[in-house]
Amino acid sequence: MQQIYVGSYIRGYNRLMKYIADIEHLSRREKKEIERRLKIIGFFEEYGAKATRQAFEVGRSTVYLWKKTL
Repeated sequence: MQQIYVGSYIRGYNRLMKYIADIEHLSRREKKEIERRLKIIGFFEEYGAKATRQAFEVGRSTVYLWKKTL
């Protein structure tokens, strides 16, 4: 039986595993901030920039920056 190396078949696998390992070592405050940003991004995608600005006082460019980062 031949051994299959997942890292060589899935593009970005090593980067994904490093990202997951980094998330495990985040503090509680950092995790809450990530969850908050994900909530705002979801709201932005559903309701748009104007509603997001009114509800969370976060601009469109900030949301796009967060999406790019994540």
